[in-house]
Amino acid sequence: MTKRILGAPIKRVRPEFAYLPARAISRLYGSEPSGVPVAFVVPEGSQGWILEGICREIARYMPASSYVFHDSLRRLPDAQSYYVAHYALVPELLKLNPRAWNRRIYTWFTHPDKRLCQREMVYSLNCTEKVFCTNTVFAHQLKLSGVAEEKIEVVLGGADPARFRRHERGSGLIGLCTAYYDRKRPDLMLRLIQSMPQQPFLLLGKGWQEWPGFPHLLALPNFKYAEAQYEDYPSYYDQMDVFLSVSALEGGPIPMLEAMMSNVVPVVSRTGFAHDIIKQGRNGFIFDIEAPPEEIASFINQALQLKADIRSTVMRYSWEAFSAQIQRALHVLPERVGAPSAPLPQGI
Repeated sequence: MTKRILGAPIKRVRPEFAYLPARAISRLYGSEPSGVPVAFVVPEGSQGWILEGICREIARYMPASSYVFHDSLRRLPDAQSYYVAHYALVPELLKLNPRAWNRRIYTWFTHPDKRLCQREMVYSLNCTEKVFCTNTVFAHQLKLSGVAEEKIEVVLGGADPARFRRHERGSGLIGLCTAYYDRKRPDLMLRLIQSMPQQPFLLLGKGWQEWPGFPHLLALPNFKYAEAQYEDYPSYYDQMDVFLSVSALEGGPIPMLEAMMSNVVPVVSRTGFAHDIIKQGRNGFIFDIEAPPEEIASFINQALQLKADIRSTVMRYSWEAFSAQIQRALHVLPERVGAPSAPLPQGI
């Protein structure tokens, strides 16, 4: 099969050919795992945001002697396993590190990127020991794309129940927690807030000054904006009755879990792990991506009337439980007999 690049027909090269040099050199390394049990590979571009945060939360509950952090895809330390912060880094890691072919590789899959070569990505993920998915929808997509089912494990995100504590609702405040990206659909957010002038809204985030429409949002009398340090987030969740997300694409979102642990009712788009956690009308509300503002507003009004104990429905999603599930896969903790795991959906 051929395809054209800049008008010139070329043969389609099988993706595994690019990995042959590293695989050949790997035979010079010992096949018996040595070194620390786990090396978390978090290159510079992945530091300072959720990818590094997830690695830190996993390590937080591990013995200090069982892991190291490494900030580059090159010169990997000797370790029995490598946990790569993001799946898009795996191809380069395999090409640059012959040693990695004789070790167990784990990675985190979130936010499918259509810019990446799917054939190479599938090949590289099938070379790993395990691909951790943030939700069952992404797991199903991976399976359909050709990643072996036994390589895929769903690990829903977590929140800290000691930090995010229950509060009684009654303020009427609708809260959003997100940085500015186009996929967060700011235009829809603006129209929705305009359509509910009697309802107060709070946006907790950063970077929103980059959105051209932000001055219009900021001018609304029922809207407030806050940029805060993460350690101050609980005090903002304590003000909210409803957590709102209108995003077109999410891996989680983790703030949804943090809000629910704070006893806030979620009203969120059908993305990420929303359908894995929310039972419609019982502990929150999910709306379709195409839902108009008036439909979302209706769910918000229903959420304001809900009397359910939201916190109790998410207490099992702690970072400690999250870390324990991944540690078992990393062979840091022994497997639990009969340990539950989220099944891959068959008909999404």
